[in-house]
Amino acid sequence: MRDKKKLIKKLVLALLALQLLSSCAKMKKWVKKTVGWSIRTVHFKNDTPLLSQQAELGVQQGVAEFNRGEYTKARKTLENFLEEHPASKYSQVAHFYIAWTYEAEDLWERALWKYRQVYTNDVTRATLKARALYRSSFAYEALGQNIKAVAILHDVELRRQFLPTEVREAEVPARLAAAYARLGQRLEAKRYYAIAEKGIQRLRQRESAELYQEESSMRGPQKNKQKNNKWLAKTYYYMGTMSLRPVEASIMKENRGLVPDQLAKKKTDEFKAALQPLKKAQVYLLQSMDEMEESWSPRALEQLKKIYSHFWGRIQEVPEKMFLAAEMAGATDVVLVARKIQKRQWQMAEWLLEAVDEIQLYQLPKDSLKSQNEYQGQLIQFVRWQKNQLERLLNETPVEQRLTPEAQRRQDKWRRGRPIMPGGQRKPSPAINSTVNPSEDPNL
Repeated sequence: MRDKKKLIKKLVLALLALQLLSSCAKMKKWVKKTVGWSIRTVHFKNDTPLLSQQAELGVQQGVAEFNRGEYTKARKTLENFLEEHPASKYSQVAHFYIAWTYEAEDLWERALWKYRQVYTNDVTRATLKARALYRSSFAYEALGQNIKAVAILHDVELRRQFLPTEVREAEVPARLAAAYARLGQRLEAKRYYAIAEKGIQRLRQRESAELYQEESSMRGPQKNKQKNNKWLAKTYYYMGTMSLRPVEASIMKENRGLVPDQLAKKKTDEFKAALQPLKKAQVYLLQSMDEMEESWSPRALEQLKKIYSHFWGRIQEVPEKMFLAAEMAGATDVVLVARKIQKRQWQMAEWLLEAVDEIQLYQLPKDSLKSQNEYQGQLIQFVRWQKNQLERLLNETPVEQRLTPEAQRRQDKWRRGRPIMPGGQRKPSPAINSTVNPSEDPNL
């Protein structure tokens, strides 16, 4: 009798256990069906967030093409994947990388639109939402919408637990500081730059402690040193990178009613504001180059050259844009317009030259041949060329002193609107008789 009771008791417990396991399996299937992803945590790995070993081949191929810099090809691969698998659990990852390809090609409006699709979607995982919000700040910066860039970076700070350590500790504060600098809020910029510096110090100390713990291993220190080199160069790169606006389209669109002088002042102020973060950003890029890491150090060099080329291009395009604006406004004094153009170019060149002088003071060898860092050597040559171009522009003769006699006569003709006679003399204006004879005036 006792044996039967024990047997029944065991059977009941077994049935309860089976029912419990069945309910857990159903719950897991329900979560996967409803939310669109399994209860498995997927972490960021380098620059390939939210991908696992079980990811569909199309996403893996698209991300691999993206990492090789084949952005158009990667976008096509990912779009084809979305057409074939629109309900895939990796669809939001595909959307994220499509947005990133637009960003890499400076198609900022499209990138922003695509990022917004990712972080506003309810099925997107928190880690991917945080990353999409962070990348959106680059697009807002490039579009000149600095207030929105600040707002979205503060939103990113609220999701800091979903970001990699180096991003939340150093990159986000540095980018916030740069945005505040462009807005002219120097105190806030200084505060966030200090936070970014402290974050880098904590990360380096943490990495040094891990390196010290692995010193007993033969391969430990060398492997950890390589890892430290890569993440540090990458972090400095993203702290210093600047999203650049290819044209001043937003200023032209927002200020169509302004007269040429007002528009020129607006553009000059915008140029100066855009230069504010450069002095700090170029230091971070130089520190990335100092690491001599094969992936991120050359990117830092190219980014810094791209930044200076962008601002130099903005200076060079001033004559064409200002002459066009003056012509549309009906200006008649060509020398006055040319003088304003030269003055504006000189002012912009002086601001850019200050940044060049600061980068030369930042522990760079005077001779590129003595530099043991190949990236420093290339940068020194580029900076030297850039400084020569700026100094040549600043040493130009004032416009009013460069006119030939013939050009002066033509300018005088344009200004006064009276023709010049063949002998070089101006045709006299008709005389005005100040006295009136009542007997000869038909009106009296």
